[in-house]
Parts: sequence; structure tokens; C-alpha cells
Amino acid sequence: MLFAPTVQDELETGPRALNRLDRTWLARVIERCHLEPLLHRSPHRLSAGEQRRVAIAAILASRPSILLLDEPTAGQDALNRQALRALIADVAGDGMTVVIATHDTEWAYHLCNRWAVLDHGSVVACDAPSAICAQPTIIEQARLRLPAEEALRQKAMRIVARV
Repeated sequence: MLFAPTVQDELETGPRALNRLDRTWLARVIERCHLEPLLHRSPHRLSAGEQRRVAIAAILASRPSILLLDEPTAGQDALNRQALRALIADVAGDGMTVVIATHDTEWAYHLCNRWAVLDHGSVVACDAPSAICAQPTIIEQARLRLPAEEALRQKAMRIVARV
């Protein structure tokens, strides 16, 4: 929920409350989330995709040890999806634990080192993305789409096997 009068205020609220305001880190988050042009605008007048980016940036601004994201690519264009992936890889590389709930297997394929696949609320598989993608019944059961790279790899393997 966004409540501050400006995006800048929104991004500073959490870190100030926790006494963790680090302007260098905040500038990095703002840049990676492409929020520079929005800093002086009201969060309530932003598009849904922009509001989602502000919400993610506001959480990251406090540098939590664990980041939980639910469908973070929803409403994001290709540029912002790529920037979000880079930001998540960056914070994970700094030691932050990141847990993502998403149907966007294409986006998550190279970002996540482990996938837990759910079907009707139960975990049906937990492994590396490539290992899960190699099990078509799991992908079908969970109604997921194979990432394009994996689908092409599997198709090439079937062609080679026929030759």
C-alpha cells in the first residue's frame, strides 16, 4: 500500500522508520527501478506498473534480509522486467534471500537457482529450473509454460535423437 505524498517520500519512509536510510543504496534502487522521473509525483497518480515498481523499491530501500515478491513482473514492460531481474540478482548477490511467486518461467529461468512448483497449494517439485523443465509432467500439472530456451533445447534434443 502506497501512502506518502511523493514517490521520494514513499521510498524514504521505511528506511527512516528503521533508522536505516542509506542514500547511496537508495540512489542505486531508484536507478535500477527506473524511478528517477517519478520521484516528485504522487504514487496515487501512477500507473499500476509504476506503482508496483515503487512498492518493490520501497521494500528494497530498507535492505531487508529476506525479500518476498508476488508476481513482480505483472504490468511491467520488457525494460522494467529486465531491470527488475538485474536488481534482484544484484541484491541476491549481496546476500539477500529472495523468494518469488511467479508464473513467468521465462523471466525466472536464469534468475532463480531453485524453483518450488506448486499445484493446488502443494509443492510437487523443488529443484533447479533445468531439472524441473526436464520433467514435462510437472510443467503440465502446474499449468506452466516452458521458457523458450528450454523448449528449443528439448526440441533440438528430440530432432537429434531421430537422426
